[in-house]
Amino acid sequence: MILALETATATGSVALYDKNLVGESTLSIQRTHSERLMPAVVAILRDAGVEPVQLTAIAVSLGPGSFTGLRIGVMTAKTLAWSLSVPLVGIPTLDAMAWNLRYGRGLLCPVLNCRRGDVYGALYLADGASEPQRQTDYLALPLTQLQSEAESFPGPQYWLGDLTPESGAGIVVTGELALPKAAAVAQLAQRRLSQGETEDPASVVPLYVRGSAAKPRRAPH
Repeated sequence: MILALETATATGSVALYDKNLVGESTLSIQRTHSERLMPAVVAILRDAGVEPVQLTAIAVSLGPGSFTGLRIGVMTAKTLAWSLSVPLVGIPTLDAMAWNLRYGRGLLCPVLNCRRGDVYGALYLADGASEPQRQTDYLALPLTQLQSEAESFPGPQYWLGDLTPESGAGIVVTGELALPKAAAVAQLAQRRLSQGETEDPASVVPLYVRGSAAKPRRAPH
């Protein structure tokens, strides 16, 4: 049973996953993550009839995103993993967003507002059957620059996030699929666990992405 935490944006969430999604709770944006994250964890465990000792792993959204939210989410995940003696899996937030559209075909363009006119973003190719493959670094740059990079890829574009192009850039995804979700974090964590990939709770840190003044670099394969 995996407990997943997502706090990269104001709209955070927690989820329980055990081969299938057991439950997911979206956190109210009226209170800070420090006030609502642990009560949400307690509530979802209670509602699912799951004791903390039944958890087999903790998963957390690493970022990029809100610095404060990420610090709270990662620290909470580290504390839970350490206290329960279970593996910790960190999932980049943009990977989780791309996972939401894994059944699509084309270029997936998840972005999150990082203020001052820039976005956090990365580009992924999806074949409709397997996990989307990241094609760039995790970036912080003007949205128009990411749009220019996306134009070098053929096929349809799907833009999702909290700051997307207004027009002329393919399909803009809205609704729940457009934002990071704890359920996606949990599902990707299950895949990482099956491959033996875990984090050291003592050393894991949020993924903070700084501004890029250069052309986006393609991710290594």
